[in-house]
Amino acid sequence: LSGSEPLPQDIGCPTEQTFFDKDVIISGTSGDLSARSSNRPRLGALLVKPGTISEKLLCLALNHQKSRGLRLGEALVELNVITEEVMRQALCLQLKIPFIKANSIHVGSDLRRLFNKNYAQRHGIVPLAKHGRTVTLIMEDPTDQLLIDELQARTGFRLKVVTSTRAGILDAFN
Repeated sequence: LSGSEPLPQDIGCPTEQTFFDKDVIISGTSGDLSARSSNRPRLGALLVKPGTISEKLLCLALNHQKSRGLRLGEALVELNVITEEVMRQALCLQLKIPFIKANSIHVGSDLRRLFNKNYAQRHGIVPLAKHGRTVTLIMEDPTDQLLIDELQARTGFRLKVVTSTRAGILDAFN
């Protein structure tokens, strides 16, 4: 799909949907992402504003999201409007966290011991670095605050969250 293609006539955009958050700026670093969720710019706005996608494609994706029970980013990728990497980079702007190309990293044995490999793969996490009592963790879903809290409780480390594509995370295990 591209921004110039007309939408099917039966696809409408929800009128109550807000597309732009008037240049909301969020300061700070990763941590409790849920506490800042109401102050975050919307993912759609981050993609429409610079022209990455059109408002028509956003409307199409919002309808697809609603009908399929997906997150907006998943809907955009499923519809081939954007790649997963573009979606993840926009998510990073929204959450104010870094994007890492995880397929080019090597996870050392000391970091591998922090999490059981099966558990890590099941939850889409890869330890990236350890500095003192802080572990930088690549997460497929960096908004999963319950998982972040669980991992901090299990390990005793403070977690700094970054994200990558699913393929990059899987490649980091090999």
